[in-house]
Amino acid sequence: MVPSKQGPLYKKITEDLRSRIELSELRPGDLLPTRSELAIQYSTTQATVNRAISELSQDGLISSKSGRRTVVTERFEVGGGQGVIAVVWDVRDDAIASGDHSSFGPLMNSIRLACAAKQIGVLLCSSAELGYPAVSDGRTMGMVALAPLVEDAIALERIYSEGKPIVAVPGILGASTIPAVSSDYRTGMREAIDHLMSLKHSDIGFLSLKASLPDQCNRMQAFLEAMATRGLAVQPGRLRTDSYVQPSQYPENVSDWLCAGALPTAIVASDFLMALAVTRRLRKIGARVPEDVSVIHFDDPVAAAHMDPPTTAIAQDLVQLGATAVRQLLAMMRGIDVDKRTLVDTRLVVRHSTAVCRTR
Repeated sequence: MVPSKQGPLYKKITEDLRSRIELSELRPGDLLPTRSELAIQYSTTQATVNRAISELSQDGLISSKSGRRTVVTERFEVGGGQGVIAVVWDVRDDAIASGDHSSFGPLMNSIRLACAAKQIGVLLCSSAELGYPAVSDGRTMGMVALAPLVEDAIALERIYSEGKPIVAVPGILGASTIPAVSSDYRTGMREAIDHLMSLKHSDIGFLSLKASLPDQCNRMQAFLEAMATRGLAVQPGRLRTDSYVQPSQYPENVSDWLCAGALPTAIVASDFLMALAVTRRLRKIGARVPEDVSVIHFDDPVAAAHMDPPTTAIAQDLVQLGATAVRQLLAMMRGIDVDKRTLVDTRLVVRHSTAVCRTR
């Protein structure tokens, strides 16, 4: 039976087989249908089936070796309070420390739920340096680095170089060799720019006030790439970045950037809180959203749909991000090699903060 979930077919096959294994419809030692049989069952190509089989094998749920039938493996059980992983984040991020972060809470919750499903405990640590002893002395089996800062790369690399399982989520730490799970910012940004272009916008600004966070850097790079590949120039002064400021400072940091009479026709904000600062500043100088300036932002908290106007957003699948990071970590703990870069799909949610560009 082909599952009804949306998304690429290989992911549907992966999640269908994963569900059947977790519900014990397929038990350890059971043979899976051949790949050609699965291709017929799911009305797809064998290449698509191969991709699904590869993900399940990487997660340690099946054993798939050349020349042999694919079988369900013995479960990796860590229960009874014996299995613990460290989840580290940085309290220097004021938004995270205060809980005022549009994606931190849901992402942390998805990690906790994924661990609970596997009977794994979670040890919360406020920095990579504090999490390092817990991993090194064997109190924890591995580490999820949640929204790591660029300056934490050295400490995280030290842990990883000692053979300790570690996964970063979200964002990719530059040239780091640490496995990372991140949203597909490039595709999300391309969809956002295409949406604005369909509304006749070409003078588009970008705001990122946390340039020290890898995922924020990735979003800015995605913006620049999307603009360049579509032949759109970023006009002087339209790119506003800063390094690690507190959310309470956002309005002050955009006040000298958004000035009456010198506004772009559209702005992409790097997260929801930055979008709030943008809309607040625009109203202060008498500019209307979306009549005068269209606004799009990354992240899609519940509040976005209740703004005035409701805001267009590039939504991350935070549940999938957390669950994927935990699956990657468990695979590493089993000694299975995992992809260095795993991307989770985003989607563009169009609401009323974007409109057709007016000629100025």
